[in-house]
Amino acid sequence: MRAGCAGAAIVIGIMSGSGAFAYVPEPDSAQIADAVDQGVRLAAAHDGYPSKDYLVHRAKDTLALDPDDGDVDAVLLATPLERTRHAAFMGAYTGHPITAAEARSGAELPDKWLEVIVFAHGNNDRDRKFGEQFGTATLDFPGRSVASVSIEHSKPDRSQYPHTPRDSERFVGTVTYKFDLTWITITQDKPVTLAFDDPSGKHFEILIDLTRFP
Repeated sequence: MRAGCAGAAIVIGIMSGSGAFAYVPEPDSAQIADAVDQGVRLAAAHDGYPSKDYLVHRAKDTLALDPDDGDVDAVLLATPLERTRHAAFMGAYTGHPITAAEARSGAELPDKWLEVIVFAHGNNDRDRKFGEQFGTATLDFPGRSVASVSIEHSKPDRSQYPHTPRDSERFVGTVTYKFDLTWITITQDKPVTLAFDDPSGKHFEILIDLTRFP
């Protein structure tokens, strides 16, 4: 359900009913090798790197600047296996294939960690510092809340939002949160709530079912 005014909470259900427990906090060698093979095959297809299966939130129209969406266009969840696949993809795509061990190291996401990548834009066409204005995020488990241990933001690039009739140009970039879940017991039937505020003051609460994300 989306609230109709700026600053109100957004609660988005990404629930999947029944299914096998998918999140792999500590991938073994066979799982890592499979992720690397996937990344290499994706690079060979020259069709880009697919992220939609790890999407947990997106604006109603990512080509428009709707104030109800705040400063956020989309939010992706990244896991140790997904980041390993991405590292293998980037190596193969750039003509520098890497080993399974190098891909796991290059993922820069340790076992039992999660990463959240927020795609965001500035409040106006001069705002380059929006990434610096994102505060700490939390992952709320039943009975325990875990704060992000790091916040990184990319250099801003210019982009257009063509479905916005006026003032459609913005600086855009990513804000990346990392979470250490070493001391968290993750259960199949308990969703997690990702919470953060964007620079416009909008509060996000996104329900994440970790059974959907290997």
